[in-house]
Amino acid sequence: MRHLIYLMMILKGTLLAITLAATLSPLTGIPVIPEGSDVKVVSLDAAVYATGIVKARVLTMNTPTAAKRLPANERVQLWIGIPSATDPSNRELKSVPAVTTATGTDLLIGEGKDRVSLTQLLREAYGIRLEMR
Repeated sequence: MRHLIYLMMILKGTLLAITLAATLSPLTGIPVIPEGSDVKVVSLDAAVYATGIVKARVLTMNTPTAAKRLPANERVQLWIGIPSATDPSNRELKSVPAVTTATGTDLLIGEGKDRVSLTQLLREAYGIRLEMR
């Protein structure tokens, strides 16, 4: 009986460790976002709301407004220009549909209940911190 209780405690601890260690999966088709990647937040009519570049594992997004925010609750495209490993001036452009948050300080990637914060996704899947300026 004592062994069974011990085994159950080990199993419970293992399941908890697996759950806590689970991270968000990267964006489809974007396994890594390397240093020097360009990022833009663009409206559906191609107005640029924010631009940024990944440096030292930080994506600093610059907005043209003094409020340092994106328009609230708006459908946008997140454009990511990934530099080629052989020629950094050559970029592969990836486009991801998103929605700005009600506060305009983050993007939600995905649809419906599966939406995830860009800030959280960058941190957990890519090891990148997002800063809005």
